[in-house]
Amino acid sequence: MEQNESRDVIEQNEPGDVIQENVPQIPRKKEWILAGILLIAGWLYSGMITGSYSDFLLSRIGWNGVLCLFTAVFAGASFYGRKAVWPGKPDRDAGLYLIFTVAAALWVGIFGGQREQDITGYVVLFLHGAAVYWVLAASNSRLDGCLNERGLTDLARGFFVLPICCFGKWFGTLGNLFACLFESSRRSSRKLKQAVSGLLLSIPFVAIAAGLLMGADPEFSAAASGVLEGLSYWLNGFLRNIDGVIRGITAMIICCYLFGLIYGAYQKEEKPEAKHPSLPAAMLTAFLLAFLALYGVFFLVKLAAVPRALSAIGKGELLRSAYAREGFFQLCWIAAINFGIFSFVKWYWPEGSGTEGRKKLLLSFLGVQTLAFIGLAMFRMGFYIAGYGLTFKRVFTTWFMTVLLVTFVLLMLENWKKQVWAIRRSVIFGCVTFLLLAYSNLPVWAG
Repeated sequence: MEQNESRDVIEQNEPGDVIQENVPQIPRKKEWILAGILLIAGWLYSGMITGSYSDFLLSRIGWNGVLCLFTAVFAGASFYGRKAVWPGKPDRDAGLYLIFTVAAALWVGIFGGQREQDITGYVVLFLHGAAVYWVLAASNSRLDGCLNERGLTDLARGFFVLPICCFGKWFGTLGNLFACLFESSRRSSRKLKQAVSGLLLSIPFVAIAAGLLMGADPEFSAAASGVLEGLSYWLNGFLRNIDGVIRGITAMIICCYLFGLIYGAYQKEEKPEAKHPSLPAAMLTAFLLAFLALYGVFFLVKLAAVPRALSAIGKGELLRSAYAREGFFQLCWIAAINFGIFSFVKWYWPEGSGTEGRKKLLLSFLGVQTLAFIGLAMFRMGFYIAGYGLTFKRVFTTWFMTVLLVTFVLLMLENWKKQVWAIRRSVIFGCVTFLLLAYSNLPVWAG
């Protein structure tokens, strides 16, 4: 009896269909709701890029207000993705990066676009970086689960790798939406895709057949001509609204980018834990010694030249501005490069090789020399400010050098004592002080 019933069930199914028990429902309503939210975000952002000032929002609240609104929609989409689509637990410090994102967006909404504030571009860049890094932290998809020497790699993943690799995922959710409008089983979704493929395949052959029929019958040719004229009229109207077309395409590109970022961050694949990479200690030692020797010669020459330069300034033989600006930016670049060297050697030094003491000593020498570079650059900047006063650029240049100084002090502490979390603390220090400067009404005291 049971065998006959099972045979009847098999006979009722179409050939090629595989019977599966408890087939999961393919349409993910929550995914395409997220896709719809990000489409709104893409439309808002595209208005700022294309400069469509006839837009209702852009003409009333300005680009800075639209950017604030975009940030709110994007943040809401990310929250929705974590709560409803891909439930998960965020990193413990994800809230901190959200605070940085909100603070930067509020600054743009309040002060953005004012002529007396020329730091808008910096704050907008900070806003984008904070928002992307917040998504990575909220989705718990950072490479090491924390902010360390690979923080810039995480940012590169968030800005480029994840959105590009998952760029077409938005269209997959669109397919789920169409499947949901008809039926919700995997088999029905497959049939829908097959039907669409057949329709697309028939287009060139239908066009050929229609052309032959138009030549065979005058009445059919007249009817087809009327249809083609209507299509031509519609196409001309479509092309006249080319600005709207460009904005729509831009909005789609941005939407796919944002969806790719969130999808790639939350839909991370489980990978086996990779072994920490390392390089031979002798190679890294020789690499560091070359820089230490070069910097040592530089300071020997420079210490002898400083008194002569100050004496020439006192006699009027050398301009204060010329001395202060000479080599200043090169010194800043050297300090920034040394940060990369310090992090590189620290990350790739072999663990458990019995050479930890050598690593600490060499990195300490590099740290001391870098602090001397920063001190020399700050001395030049202070010398320049004492003679010519403050400006926006001088304030932020001093801020940048201060952040570098704090970073290297923390790195040297971490070199001898574990769990100082130098990179994390220095990044937080830099973000907080940057926002404090942005909100401090710079035109009043630094104009």
